[in-house]
Amino acid sequence: MAHFTWALGNGNPYEAFYHLGLIHAKAARQENPLFGKKTGTCGVAVSYLKSMVERGSWEYDMMGQADAAWKRGDRVAALVRWWIAGEMGYEVAQNNVAFLLDQGMFPFSVEQSQSLIA
Repeated sequence: MAHFTWALGNGNPYEAFYHLGLIHAKAARQENPLFGKKTGTCGVAVSYLKSMVERGSWEYDMMGQADAAWKRGDRVAALVRWWIAGEMGYEVAQNNVAFLLDQGMFPFSVEQSQSLIA
């Protein structure tokens, strides 16, 4: 585990996050014979795996494209790209979409939003 932690701090995060997540997930499912209970925590495993997914190499930078669209005033393009980034697991994007929809900035139906993507 020390090697993975070292890799995290020295610019090799993707595999380290992935393997640390798997190690913690396995520990969360195994029972410790000395204590008779599970010693790992699922939350730690989820945190590592989530970090890997959010930092993963994706073909398109949806967050960057959404932020750029917002800055140039293209609110619909920003919403759609944040929505996609939210589906990829980015919490910031999920929060941005929730805020915009809660504020009523986009009062359209699901059918209308699907036509924007097509």
